Amino acid sequence: VIAWLASPMPTAPPKPMTKAEIERMKTKEEINAFVMAQSFVKKCLKAPSTADFPYYNKGDVQDGGTKIWIINSYVDSQNSFGAMMRTYYRAKVMDLGNDKWKLLDLKFNEMP
Repeated sequence: VIAWLASPMPTAPPKPMTKAEIERMKTKEEINAFVMAQSFVKKCLKAPSTADFPYYNKGDVQDGGTKIWIINSYVDSQNSFGAMMRTYYRAKVMDLGNDKWKLLDLKFNEMP
């Protein structure tokens, strides 16, 4: 009986990412940060179920450094009197990995 010992196939080094792949990955991270900022904002509202946020806009998200994102946007929601109000916010969030996020800073303003 002859036994063949198979040597493991050599693995090629990882192929460097293209600019398009890097941009898609960064956009995905920006969208995740944008959505997470909205969830942190929603927790601070008087009537969170009335919250109406704008769609993602690349100009609203800034890279704040390693895994940190700064989002400048707004939310329309009811105030304590039931009137719809637009409130602008600036949120600074950090991606901790494994779908965990940390709110680093959140500021509200009624004017842009």
